[in-house]
Amino acid sequence: AAQIYEQYQQYREAVYSYLRGKQFQNAEQCVQQVRNEQLYNELFNIIQEQKRADTSERGDAEALIQQGQVTEGLDMLVKQNNWQKCLQLAEKYGGGEVLGRYLVKHAKY
Repeated sequence: AAQIYEQYQQYREAVYSYLRGKQFQNAEQCVQQVRNEQLYNELFNIIQEQKRADTSERGDAEALIQQGQVTEGLDMLVKQNNWQKCLQLAEKYGGGEVLGRYLVKHAKY
C-alpha cells in the first residue's frame, strides 16, 4: 500500500504505511521526496521518533546511542546490568563527563 501512496505523491499516507510495517529505511527514502518543508520536517520527526521507540522496545542500547540517544542507551545498559559495555560506550560517545557520571553510578551500585 505504501508504494501506491508514494506513487501518487500521498507521502504522509505512504510514510505511515511504511512505519506500520517498521520499514524505517523505506519511510526515510519516501520523505526525501517531500517538497513542502513543513510536511518534510513533520514526517522526518515522526520517523525518527518511531525508530527510537522501536529500538528502545527491542532493548537495543547500542543502536539508541548511535541514533544520538546516548543517555537513554546508557541507562538501558545499566538496567541490563551490563556495566562494562555501558562504561565503554560512555567513554566513546559521551566523553569524560558522561563516563564520570556512570562511574559514580557504578560505584554506588
